Amino acid sequence: MRKSFPIFAIILAIVIGCDDKTGGGDAGVDSGNFDDIFIIGGGDHLAIVIGEECTVVEAPADPYSLLEDEARAAVDRTPAWIQTDLARTLSSLTATTASALADQINSADEQWLDEVAWSIAVTDAPMLEWIIAAESEALFSENAEAIYAIDSQLDYVAIVDLDDGQSTLELIGENGEFQLDVEMYYWYVVYPRAYFELPRYEGGSFWRTFLVDDDSYGATLLEHVSGAQDLHAAVLGIGEWIQSFMTFGYGTNPLQPLEIYDAQFGSCGQYAVITAAASRAVLVPVASASARADDHEWNEYWDERWIMWDNSLGEIGSNPHYPYIDMPEIFDDDTSGGFGVFGELAHVFRFRPDGNIFASELYTPYKDVVVGITDSIGEPVEGARVIVGSAEAGNAPCTWSYTDALGEAAFRLGDDLGYRFEASHPILGEQESYGVVWTNTSDDLYTVDMQFTVPYPRLVQNMGDLPTGGLAVQLDFEVIETEQRRINQMTESYEMGLTHPVILEGGVVDIFVLNASAYQAFVAGSQFDGRSVSLATGGASTVLHAPSDGQPLYLVFDNTLWPTSEKRVRIRLVPSE
Repeated sequence: MRKSFPIFAIILAIVIGCDDKTGGGDAGVDSGNFDDIFIIGGGDHLAIVIGEECTVVEAPADPYSLLEDEARAAVDRTPAWIQTDLARTLSSLTATTASALADQINSADEQWLDEVAWSIAVTDAPMLEWIIAAESEALFSENAEAIYAIDSQLDYVAIVDLDDGQSTLELIGENGEFQLDVEMYYWYVVYPRAYFELPRYEGGSFWRTFLVDDDSYGATLLEHVSGAQDLHAAVLGIGEWIQSFMTFGYGTNPLQPLEIYDAQFGSCGQYAVITAAASRAVLVPVASASARADDHEWNEYWDERWIMWDNSLGEIGSNPHYPYIDMPEIFDDDTSGGFGVFGELAHVFRFRPDGNIFASELYTPYKDVVVGITDSIGEPVEGARVIVGSAEAGNAPCTWSYTDALGEAAFRLGDDLGYRFEASHPILGEQESYGVVWTNTSDDLYTVDMQFTVPYPRLVQNMGDLPTGGLAVQLDFEVIETEQRRINQMTESYEMGLTHPVILEGGVVDIFVLNASAYQAFVAGSQFDGRSVSLATGGASTVLHAPSDGQPLYLVFDNTLWPTSEKRVRIRLVPSE
């Protein structure tokens, strides 16, 4: 539940081995020692000037300080565990949008304040701007209030307010009562997005409140679940409600839940959307699942495990297998005695409403596949998007992921099938695999090596030994974590620049030492002479030597080669013998 960090160019003037004249500062200068954590934005850099005279340390601006009064008041009112993300999100918006959303938080009832503030904090900035442009900002408050309004009318669930300002649900499942994980509550119950539609009011109504009580097609959704004593009974009631008005067919592709409800018609995707919306409206944790290459979508609900649930495969009374609940074996030949609905499944992923996807392992035997990607000189490529296509389905995409600091992207893909891989990177371009990889052997792990035809465009030239003589400084550096901003391929067609964060341990940063003229050339985007410390994956430790002639030495931590990856780094500089 973390958001994108703002991008800053940071120059810190650091003094080693002299009296501290800065009073410590925000960046960690203390009696000649420097030890602190910083964020290096995607495509940006951090530079530390090491000299013999003490100067003031300049730290990056706190997102909170960038906010206007109304937005600051909203952050102050929010539970502590949301404040950092909320400040970052509001500070990335236009003043008009930030003010409109802050008003929703400032006017929210204390009981559902966390649900309102969290939903805003984790929503990507372009989507928030779109919601405001659609005059739909009030849906955040209506969405949260509706959760509490229906709680007392259901027997299988109860809201639990926790001491730290968080909330969750107490549910009755197949094994009795259990408490839902807090993160699952917010993502799979609270978040005001049923699948991957753009949240908005439709005809003046929002799906969470409208679907519960509307009786256009007979008994309401609430009436269908009001007598349910556990999750399974509630799920059956939701399915019966959907079957009472939906007709399966092709030719339309609406994504808004209320558009689907009004049309009473659609294929598997529309059934998945209306199922997700209806379930969350009556506090059933639910996700949408997709076998994308096989062109089918359905749902999974949570009852201390993910349980397959498909409302689109057949109607009540006309199909002896209805309801399709907890029957994952029906899709794949390997698990259905050679008679699976789709033959051999390539991949199934579970969709989280922010755009993250997670492999679901309920449906088919999988093989582990690791794709390793380097540039043309063998450096691992971090942040490359890898799209996997199913050869059996005409190379139709079945899933995707991004490479980590080691240049690796891991997949679990259906066995006995062929796959092709395409990689793209915002700097290095695009690259395809050299052929089809077949997962039809007894191997437990398949590896695919791909190489871009160009190197990382490093501007530093004449890499050589580090300077010697003068003031000696011990550098210890660690990339604590990387926050990658990823694109969901299914929502890329919106052309809004929607991304979602994924947190990875470690990361890679290019570290080098420059004199003043070389640093100015670097800032201008020109080539320059420099001395390499490390293309550091994870961290580095070395001794640097500042000039004794008083000329500044620039220690640069460069993240410009990874424009979609923000790095949280720890830097320690101390005098060395």
